[in-house]
Amino acid sequence: MDVLHWFYELCGIPRRSGDEQRVCEWLCKFAKERGLEHYSDSLCNVIIKKPASPGASGDPVILQGHTDMVCASAPGSSRRAERDGVLPVRDGDWLRADGTTLGADNGAAVALMLAILDSSDVVHPPLECVFTTQEETGLTGAQGIDASLISGRRMINLDSEEDGVATVSCAGGKRMRLSRKFAYEKTSGCAVIVDIDGLRGGHSGMEIGFDRINAIKLAGELTGTPARGGRLCDIWGGEADNAIPRKASVTLVYRDDAARDAALVSLREWADRTQHELASSEPGLNFTFNNLPQGEYLCPDDLTADLFERLITLAPTGVRTRNSEAGGFVVSSENVGVVGVDRSGIYMVISLRSSDERMMRVMTDEIETLADTLIFDCESGSEYPGWSYAETSELRDVMSEEYRRLFGSELRIEALHAGLECGIFAKRLEGLDAVAIGPTLTGCHTPEEALYLPSLERTEKLVLAVLARFAGGVK
Repeated sequence: MDVLHWFYELCGIPRRSGDEQRVCEWLCKFAKERGLEHYSDSLCNVIIKKPASPGASGDPVILQGHTDMVCASAPGSSRRAERDGVLPVRDGDWLRADGTTLGADNGAAVALMLAILDSSDVVHPPLECVFTTQEETGLTGAQGIDASLISGRRMINLDSEEDGVATVSCAGGKRMRLSRKFAYEKTSGCAVIVDIDGLRGGHSGMEIGFDRINAIKLAGELTGTPARGGRLCDIWGGEADNAIPRKASVTLVYRDDAARDAALVSLREWADRTQHELASSEPGLNFTFNNLPQGEYLCPDDLTADLFERLITLAPTGVRTRNSEAGGFVVSSENVGVVGVDRSGIYMVISLRSSDERMMRVMTDEIETLADTLIFDCESGSEYPGWSYAETSELRDVMSEEYRRLFGSELRIEALHAGLECGIFAKRLEGLDAVAIGPTLTGCHTPEEALYLPSLERTEKLVLAVLARFAGGVK
């Protein structure tokens, strides 16, 4: 088996969430060339089935992961994963990408499944490999897949991100989009674009508990007192609503050069002070100022601009509640993930996560109230269920036993604050026994994403050992 071969092949295929047609066709071609039963749908989900290996039997086991990835580029990089694919770079025991996110979340799962499907040496029961789409933007593929095509009731999800950890429950989540329509107004003057970048960012489920600074919230601070009377012309921030924003940009218009120059003094002082105050936690934080000439600019009306500045200031982001009796793990959180301007007007997307249904209702009500107070439309979408801990799990027990036998240590059993597709499959496949594992990944959803290769090898060994256990006793 050569898992890395398949990962490198996958890296050449652009696969941003919602644009998985090419990877869908690639997977179907793979299955057809090997004579494997396979299905695809309008969401580009793919299911590939493989009969039990010679001499093996047992009930089917589901292997599952998602094909899409978060596409983000490093400052100054001309490479775009959504256009060019990913260029992987080996760095000792680590695999990174040249200038973009690596896409090992969840390309590592895709590669491992393909390696198993391609191998004639693996001992396994009947396999159902499920490749879902649009996981990063709301677990849409898992929610829309035809569950009647899946007969297995044991599922190994391969979307966990720490070697030696088995995830057995996760938070539910939803996205809330606040928007306001407006009419552009012509404004004469000169402008300045303030770019904020270099923040650490991270996955809003995995890193939200580490108090990472949100670039959009910094943009909100900037448009207040430091702006000294500038009129908001344009704003954008964030690259995915399930990532803590690393960068944002604000364009402000002033009546003349003198007013802009005075504001620049205030803006630079604020930027210097902010960099100094955050130096220990966000050493890469950077502010760039670019002046634009005198002319006419299209700006949102004053009321919309004022209300949006208030919205950024008041919008909740970060950890909401923790479980103080169980190590302080995050129970509920909110993440202001994206702001911008499009045909619907000016908008903000907030991602909510919670393993507590009551807190999810509370957070939803608060954001709806905030939207109503500031005269914004509010839509809830991409809602997905949490995944409850199962008191008994044969799959979990077998996995723990095999991990102990292979590596001489105990497999950690944990809950996860991030959302996993296990919750959706557990709801749709009655009696499902599921566990999520995966190799060690760092910096997910950012250009610093990296895959620890020894952990990928360990994950492969564990999956193969578990499959052999469920292959009717064949060793």
